Formats: sequence, structure tokens, C-alpha cells
Amino acid sequence: MSLFTFGTKTTTGPAFSFASSSATPLTAGTGSGGRTALHLAALHGDIVAATELLRGGAAIDAVDKNGIQALHVAAAGDRAETCELLLAAGADIDCVDRAGDTALHLAAGCGGVATVRVLLGWGAARRVVNGRGKTARGVAQEKGWGGVVALLPDEGWCAWERVLEGFGAGHCEGRLGYGPCGAVMVII
Repeated sequence: MSLFTFGTKTTTGPAFSFASSSATPLTAGTGSGGRTALHLAALHGDIVAATELLRGGAAIDAVDKNGIQALHVAAAGDRAETCELLLAAGADIDCVDRAGDTALHLAAGCGGVATVRVLLGWGAARRVVNGRGKTARGVAQEKGWGGVVALLPDEGWCAWERVLEGFGAGHCEGRLGYGPCGAVMVII
């Protein structure tokens, strides 16, 4: 029996489903801080374990005490292949943890170029602002990850960016109010 039934990648559902020879789901209890076995498989980039856990019915959206899902863990560890597996199995690409970080924020913060590419390929929202007022691009800039910053261009982001930079005020990072960055510009 095949482990996967592949389909087409969509934004509304998983790209494949898992076939199982057992009617009983694999039990994946929680450990310290609410982390599950799937969190640990994602942490270690263990594709085989993650596949078996998902096949056995592990909850892809299980969160630990900080609201972190397995996708967050994989992204923070620059585990591009694991992110791909989790996304194909139906993980919410733009889920946020208690700090307001998405998987894209975490991948950008660790300099994970390959993982950022995977997340962008699956349609990760680039303009989500986390609890510190940063987009994924802002996080990468702050950490000095030029390769990631290059993948997240600011073109078309906000007309006020140039004005703020001209006054040495930095980036608005979506804090001004309406639209993508919250600013409303009136051209007379």
C-alpha cells in the first residue's frame, strides 16, 4: 500500500492524504510545554517520523504552551523538506504563535533561505506583522540575513517607506493605519 495519495497543491487543502493500514490513530501525547511527537520530529527534521505520525493521525495543528505548531518548529530550524511535508499534509501556512510570528517570520529570523523559498512557494503572507511590529523581511533585516531579505523585496510595499527613510525614521512595518502598511496617501 502506498504511503501517500498525491494530488495538486492547493490553498484550500492538503496536496496528499495519508493511507493507513490501521484504523487506530497513532497516539502522540504531549510532553513538556505541550510539545507533541510531531513537534519533535519537526525539530529534528525527521521526515520518516513526521510521515508516520501524520499517517497515524497526529494533529497537524497541535500547539504547545506558546502557540507553536510543528510548522513553526520546522521553519525555525530551517527544515525546508519538513515544512514541505507539513504544508502538503494541510498545515496552516500563516498560523501565528503567541508572539505573532508565522513560520515565515521564524525562517527569516534564522536565515533559512531554502525554507523561506518553500514557504513563499506555498503562498505565505509576506506582510504579516508580528508582536514586535516586524514583517518577516524586517526580522531578516534586523538579524542581518541578506539572502533572506533579497527573497522578500520591499517593492510596492508602502509609498511611505521612502518618506520615512528620508527622515531617518526607518520602516513603518505596517504600523501607520490602512492598507498594506496602514497609510493612506492622498495625491493632489
